[in-house]
Amino acid sequence: MTETHENDEQIYETICERASGDGQYAIAWALLKVAEGQEQIANTLRWMATGDVSIPGVLEKLSMQLEEVGQQIGGALGEIAEAQRERTERAENAGR
Repeated sequence: MTETHENDEQIYETICERASGDGQYAIAWALLKVAEGQEQIANTLRWMATGDVSIPGVLEKLSMQLEEVGQQIGGALGEIAEAQRERTERAENAGR
């Protein structure tokens, strides 16, 4: 494993660990999920471009991947909203 890859893994782990309690890390986590989804879709499109696959099968796979990415984005946005709501509540309670 290269040093760059090890650093990437450490960064990924840190973002995942801190995402639930820190809005900025939650945004970074959401962007990582979007990037992972985009990579899956790009791989499917490259596979589709080889020409020796059935178009209906590829379109079904692509459709499932797009649905999964949409769900991941929705979930990430929900988690960001919840983290922000909790942060706001803590700030309000600290001011009382």
